[in-house]
Parts: sequence; C-alpha cells; structure tokens
Amino acid sequence: MQGPMAESLTRRAKEDLTSVFTQAHMQNPMMLALGGPAGESGALVRALVDFHWGMKSLLLCGIRMDEGLVCGCLCVDLREDLSLVALLRLAWRVTRSAGWAAIGPLLDVQRYKPLYRERHLELVALGTLPARQGQGLGRRLLQFLHEQAMRAGYDGILLLADRSGPSFDLYVSEGFEVEREFELAKQKLCWMRRAV
Repeated sequence: MQGPMAESLTRRAKEDLTSVFTQAHMQNPMMLALGGPAGESGALVRALVDFHWGMKSLLLCGIRMDEGLVCGCLCVDLREDLSLVALLRLAWRVTRSAGWAAIGPLLDVQRYKPLYRERHLELVALGTLPARQGQGLGRRLLQFLHEQAMRAGYDGILLLADRSGPSFDLYVSEGFEVEREFELAKQKLCWMRRAV
C-alpha cells in the first residue's frame, strides 16, 4: 500500500486529535443539530473528546503526513461503564457551549444506540483535515481500525452517521450496515455496525 500509513496513537496526541476533529467537523450537520452555532463546534468537540479521554478502553489511531496529524479516530469499548461525574461534567460543558437545548439531542443519540452482548468497539470520532479530504485517508484509517479491532478480539465496530453526509457512502463501502435509524433536528442519523 502506497502513501501514508495509519498508526496507533498514544494519549499524548490529544491536542492534535482535537484540532483535527474540530477542523473536520466545523460544518458537520450532527454538531449543528446539537444546537450549537458553527463557531461553537470546537467547544462541543473538545467536550466530547475530554469526556471519552478518561475511559480506560480508549483506542486512538491516526495518519501523519509532513504537516503532522491529518486524520484520526477515537474509539472506546461499548461496554465500558460511564462515570456519573464524567457525564455530569459533559452535560455542563455542552450546555455552556450550546445551551440546555443540546442535552435532549445528546440523550436521544444514546437512547437509540444499539446494545450487544458481544464485545463492540464504538468509533466515537473520525475526522480528516479539510485540505486532506478526498484522498482516501479516512478509508485507510477505517481499514486499520478494523485490523486493530480484530487483534483486540472485538466482534464488531459501531458508529453514528448522518445518512445524507458524505461519510455515509464510505462507511457502507467499508462493510458497515445500518442497525438503527432515527431523526434528530431534521437530520436522518443512523447507528451503523460492521462485524469483525
């Protein structure tokens, strides 16, 4: 395979990943659906990254090029119990950046999340810098993530997607199937799963 290779990242990559996710999702309809204006998506991304950063099962992957990290993903074990303190901190930070109205959509996303007996990895965030989009980096990272999940003994990978977003077709072409579909702020969202 030619071009930059995907790699596992350490927790030291937090700022680089947060920057990539913020730039990649500046106009993301799902972020806007949470109630925040485009200018506040950075605060929402940081709140979500900080929330997941404390989880023991955190799995980070990325692709680096000359300019540094250009594509990355953040994953956690779907079965890991969430800390009540961390959940309250997330709710507080989301309301500070997007207002109280954003709590309902966040709860809806969780309410529709499928649950499995088998061990699943949840792909919480995947992003590519806008200048590097369309170069196959997201696909390469998804393939690397699949290999990592296989090695770690997961039975599947779960992610949330915007049905009308450009990444939806990428996920389908990489073997993800719609498990559950729902509407959030006039956006058709779906939980998608790929078996490992």
